[in-house]
Amino acid sequence: ASGTPDSPNEGDTYTLQIAATDPGDDVITQWVINWGDGAIERFDGIERIFSHTYVDDGRYTINALASDDSGQYPVTHSVTVNNVLPFVDILNAPDVTEGAEFVLFGQITDPGTADDFVVKITWGDGLEETINLAAGFCPTGVVCSPGRPIFAIAHRYLDDTESGTEYEILIRV
Repeated sequence: ASGTPDSPNEGDTYTLQIAATDPGDDVITQWVINWGDGAIERFDGIERIFSHTYVDDGRYTINALASDDSGQYPVTHSVTVNNVLPFVDILNAPDVTEGAEFVLFGQITDPGTADDFVVKITWGDGLEETINLAAGFCPTGVVCSPGRPIFAIAHRYLDDTESGTEYEILIRV
């Protein structure tokens, strides 16, 4: 068995190719593929090329079982799936009046749809906040795509400096 790419990124399609020969006239009637991440698929016929998308990084052992009229034949193959770092888009950047509430909206893009996130926001005025987002999180009333959770957090800038003070907001995921 072999697969391409050799070490895929989470969210990429992984293709497994299995060579099978029989000294007799038997024909493979079914394959059962356990991809090692909880997904198990059955394929009828002699097909020997299979595709799967891993939604999280890690090392996976793939167990394939071929069946023909004479019995069942196991094949094992391993693959290491790489993590892809998430990317954060800020969806708004309005001006803020001192003392008024500011709501920051952001969206995380990550092909690893099974990933949880910890978002740390440094507001630039000495305060820092943390948001924990479980895999698949989506606020009520918002349409989210898999691997693209949206977050919102409110902050109020209270300072007595001259107007027009700019703050750098740092976001770490």
